[in-house]
Amino acid sequence: MMKPRPITGTSVAVAIDNRSPLRGVLIMGKPASGKTDLAIRLVGDCPWQRSRLIADDQTLTEQRDGQIIMTPPAKIKGLLEMRGIGIIPVANSESCPLALIIEAVTERPPRLPEADNRFEILGHWVPKIALFAASASAPARIRLFLQSQ
Repeated sequence: MMKPRPITGTSVAVAIDNRSPLRGVLIMGKPASGKTDLAIRLVGDCPWQRSRLIADDQTLTEQRDGQIIMTPPAKIKGLLEMRGIGIIPVANSESCPLALIIEAVTERPPRLPEADNRFEILGHWVPKIALFAASASAPARIRLFLQSQ
């Protein structure tokens, strides 16, 4: 088995309803693009209180059973860095299959996505959407997208 590959990004195991399996979302973007804030809202605003942080700022990825699985690096497992507050412990998920890549942007993206809105990771193509992370509707947009897949 290959060693897990680190990738820069904050990851969340997202619930789309009260019983379906959690779906992994990897939030990538430039510094201060709202990655951690979006992760906090995805977890905190979950109506079913099932969504969990996987890892903040760096996520390990590996192929397992035909899927890309995200896990937290041991050094930062269960830790979240909140700007202006510091590093705090939070409930986290041990792992989750990757279902969606979010490119956190600081300006509103175009109304329609580019023709090829996918991202290659470890030989797998994963849907990717650009999202204005500061938008109040960003967590709902992510859940709606995941429901449509």
